Amino acid sequence: MTTDPLHALLLGLAGRIPDSLLTDLRYSLALGDRLEIAYAVVAIARRRTMALLPAEHAVLSELLAHQPGGPSLVDEVPVTATLPPSTFRFTPISPAAVRETGMATTGDAESGSAKPRRETTATDHRSATRPGSGRRCPSPPRQLADHRVS
Repeated sequence: MTTDPLHALLLGLAGRIPDSLLTDLRYSLALGDRLEIAYAVVAIARRRTMALLPAEHAVLSELLAHQPGGPSLVDEVPVTATLPPSTFRFTPISPAAVRETGMATTGDAESGSAKPRRETTATDHRSATRPGSGRRCPSPPRQLADHRVS
């Protein structure tokens, strides 16, 4: 199975751009708006002065090669062989918050290294997937009480 290069590019942007922008780009990919994504990634990279990896740059160059102004826009985005460390970090949870909420955590609450741990149960329908499809199942409809109208 081969991965779509544009999808791989978006996966590589995780942690480098805000999640809200990445969500919009992934939605556009689902709609098939490949050129819109390419122009948007170039605009985001230029606005945030973010360098791209050579493979990412190549994907954008290929997509915008025959578009008006596309090649020159892509050429303005810097290329780097290595990425700087991510600026996004999980914030430790205070010991008081752990005690107050009874939250299940990983790490040590007293040292300040605790992070939330999500526990799933068999009744958590939102995390269920259809076997073999990889798609999330919709939550089952709520059971309504037997109401009689007089």
